[in-house]
Amino acid sequence: HIEMVKPRRNDSLCVRRVVNLLIGEVDSAADIGLAIPSAEHPKNVVARALGLELAGQRALAIELLTEHKDRNAFVAGALAGMHKRAWLSDKDSSIELANQALAIYRQAFEEALEKGNHNIAGYTGINTAFMTLAMDNKNLKKAASIARKAAKAKRQASKSDKWSTIVEG
Repeated sequence: HIEMVKPRRNDSLCVRRVVNLLIGEVDSAADIGLAIPSAEHPKNVVARALGLELAGQRALAIELLTEHKDRNAFVAGALAGMHKRAWLSDKDSSIELANQALAIYRQAFEEALEKGNHNIAGYTGINTAFMTLAMDNKNLKKAASIARKAAKAKRQASKSDKWSTIVEG
């Protein structure tokens, strides 16, 4: 069953089944043999939104994340990431996508720092630094300052977190 754990193609049966669940085209996780907790859990909201994005339904994904972003910095970070990816994939698109991503990342970063959520602070902080620099390369000092704060937060977080290596370099 390696195909289920590490599918070779995006259109494999296992991937299609999971995406169909995430975008709501399958009635329940049991229908495809998965046990998934509450649909309202932040990780599940993000997973469903990523499934929608993967299925080419970015507008619905953004709508879902926007609906839940104020409840959790993780969800807000995912929403900012969607705006960032949309902007990066088409830099001729409205700068408004970049501005939205930066504003959401910044707010989520500040919220995570206030709450002591170091993992999320590292993730949203490094993305705040990236967007600050990507939008205006004259902001190097400001971006570097934000990146240092993000790295500091990640050092206080769990070392097993996958973002630690990315943020700390």
